[in-house]
Parts: sequence; structure tokens; C-alpha cells
Amino acid sequence: MDNHNGYDWDNKMWKHVRYASFDYMTKYIFSKMNELCDFTDKTILELGCGLGRLSFLCLQNGAKSVTCVDSSQKALSVARELFNNDDRATLVEDDILNYHGDKHDIVFSSGVIEHFENEDRFRVVQKHLELANECAVIIHPSDSLYNRFLVSRKIFKKLYGFQMPFSVNEINNYIDRLPHGYYVHKRFYMFYCIPLLHNSGTANRFFHKLEEEYGGLLVTVINPA
Repeated sequence: MDNHNGYDWDNKMWKHVRYASFDYMTKYIFSKMNELCDFTDKTILELGCGLGRLSFLCLQNGAKSVTCVDSSQKALSVARELFNNDDRATLVEDDILNYHGDKHDIVFSSGVIEHFENEDRFRVVQKHLELANECAVIIHPSDSLYNRFLVSRKIFKKLYGFQMPFSVNEINNYIDRLPHGYYVHKRFYMFYCIPLLHNSGTANRFFHKLEEEYGGLLVTVINPA
């Protein structure tokens, strides 16, 4: 993640996390990515990797290598334990907007871009495309009434810092300012951040057919020009 808006990830979000666990939502997010991109033999860059779980799943599904970038020392320390000295994984402590590494086949982030404000919202989308050879994959909360209500709550801001969902129109406007090829948006994950149902595989599978219309998350896949 990034230390924008004064949010201290080391001493808040990741403070008490000691190991990387693979919950239903993490696995489902990866399955959605895997539907839209083939990770086999690809070089992968994850921006705002947090604990590195999605990049770990990329390696388990045939990726050639992964580079994980995050500004949180605590999150990266947990990620190092997860990768256990795997020489296919490189972990980099850096701010996303300041990162200037090599291009990778696939660049992705999950739960990152919504933490940016003002022109940085464009710049973080731009960063994904700058570093991608084949495609950029961006996963973020959908612009639903529930998500807008959620991020307006003081307790939510205290726990997770600033967040503002991207509407499809907003992200399309940013994409149109950049050199790009084909792009697509898909909503998924019915009960994102809904108490008791958020991480329920049974509930989400039962309403699977409705997720493209009402899903709490949006995946955007962009092919560079």
C-alpha cells in the first residue's frame, strides 16, 4: 500500500498481522484475475502488494517471476516469510508513484487505487500502464451506494484510511488520457465488506449469477497501446 493521506499502514492495518492467510476473498479475487489473464511463464509486478498473497498465487499458477512493491515494512516482512526465499520473488519497499522499475508482462493491484486522491488517482492508473508490456489489471471497490456509504463512515476511515471508489466513467476518463488498447470492466464479489457475508464462500457462490451487475468489486483489464 501507499502512505498517502497520512495513513500509517505499519501501525494500523498490518500492525497485528503475523502471517499471510489465504481467505475465501483472496482466492476468489485471484480466480477472477486468472479468468481474464494467463499468468503462465509471465513476469508479474504487483503494486501495493500488502502481504503478497496474490503474487504468491501467481507463482503457484505458473508465473515466471513476481516483483512485489509496497511502502509498508511490516507487510513486506510478512510477505518475505510467505515467499520463504523463493528466488522467483523480489520484494521492493517503495512508494507506488515513485517506483521506476523494469516493465513486466502483467502489472496488477488489488485494493490500492481507491486510496488515492485528486490527480494522484490518474497517476496511479498511469503507473500501471507505464510498467505493463501485455496488460494491467486493477481491482478496486465498485462505485455502489453501499461502498460510498461505507467509506464515508469515520470508523472505516480510521481503520483503513482514505478510500473513494472509482466509477467506471472516472476510470474510463483516465484511460482515455493514456495510450491504450482494448480494456474491459467486470463487477464481481457480491458481498464485499458486508458484515457476516463478506468472506462467505457459500453466500457469494449462491448469488454468483448476480455479481456482474451488483458486485462490490470491479476488475479493470487494460492492454497497453
